[in-house]
Amino acid sequence: MLKTQNRLSRLLQLPLVLILVMPLFYYPVSKSVLSPILTPFSSGLANVSITIIALGSAVLVLGSLAINMVTEKPRFGPITLGSVLRCPEMWGSWLVLWLFIITAFQPEPTSTQNLAAYLVSLAILFATRYGTGLVEKILLTVTVLSALVLSSAGLVGAFNYSVFNFVGSNPRVYAMYCVITVCMIFAVRIPAFVRVMLIASLYAAIVVSESRTAFVTALVVAGVGFTVTAKRPLLHGLGMFTGGVMVLAVTLSTPLISSRMAANEITSPGLSVNDSGRAVGWRVVIDSFLQAPLFGQGAGSGQTVALRDAWPIDHPHSEYLRILHDGGLVAGILTIIFVALLLWTLRPRIAGHVRAPIIVGGFLLIVAGLTLGTIENFIVFPSLMWPGALLVGMGLKQARKDQNPSNLLQATA
Repeated sequence: MLKTQNRLSRLLQLPLVLILVMPLFYYPVSKSVLSPILTPFSSGLANVSITIIALGSAVLVLGSLAINMVTEKPRFGPITLGSVLRCPEMWGSWLVLWLFIITAFQPEPTSTQNLAAYLVSLAILFATRYGTGLVEKILLTVTVLSALVLSSAGLVGAFNYSVFNFVGSNPRVYAMYCVITVCMIFAVRIPAFVRVMLIASLYAAIVVSESRTAFVTALVVAGVGFTVTAKRPLLHGLGMFTGGVMVLAVTLSTPLISSRMAANEITSPGLSVNDSGRAVGWRVVIDSFLQAPLFGQGAGSGQTVALRDAWPIDHPHSEYLRILHDGGLVAGILTIIFVALLLWTLRPRIAGHVRAPIIVGGFLLIVAGLTLGTIENFIVFPSLMWPGALLVGMGLKQARKDQNPSNLLQATA
């Protein structure tokens, strides 16, 4: 009986393994495998190949979670109002529920895709409660493999820029894969020299992709990561800040990035620095947000506004604006509480000691999201959001093993 349960537990973790490696296969498999198969039947089917992959992954995750909830016997701790209010997943659930409610009154063309991305992300957080042993066994291998593949793609991209479109559909998504991998590098135990070399190679790859937000985020994540894991974090932090500023200055002065910063035909009017039209999009989304600031206009509404009125922008290009526009101040407040509790639960140091690497990795993933979210969008992209949710969920699971006070529900693995 016990062996059967163990086999079932491993089997139900396979969807999480699939999510972990999603950045490596999501777009390549879609373009090189599914699209050629579907095109002979209908040219339109080739355009939904990534939807097929995302839908299949979502069904597997939701199915495994449902089976776990039925077959496992979770141990409930003392459930009080305080314990509920301290549980980050509860606030995440209320946030997603609110978006479902407000969207029901005013659905948008992308509402279903947006809500599905949020719901599965939440499901992944809960699914990690039921065991991640199989994922943990391959995490180091996947991390190193991801770093090597993405770094190699950056090397090839220096000569053939189209490789970024193949790996990530566009250079920005590819660069955000690199940022996630930087977080993963801190989530595993590897020699310091190897960690530095892998992060340096990923940073160089991001620079080649010309994603300015991503290389700044990578610097922030690396700086915070090396600081919080150092024996003397304050002194180390000062050195990392100084070094980070120097690296950033050198990066901005390189011909590749300096030319990218120059104004062109899609620069917002009145700006001397290329913002790819973001300022125009932000103004449009903000004006629309002010029409319904309290409750919002439903999931996907910010994207609809951007597509309609903010060429060449097809997203709000700010997760802060997306959340406020789609869910109003109600969603904004819920998000602040949700993220604050995640940061507290995943704090990388306690009593002067560094916590487990997976907790550090989860913490850095939140830091990366907060940085990227200023002028980029990512939370509705499955191949970005779902692996990130898995990393955070694994960190939360480890934090509960450490008897963190935010523990509300523990499931038998």
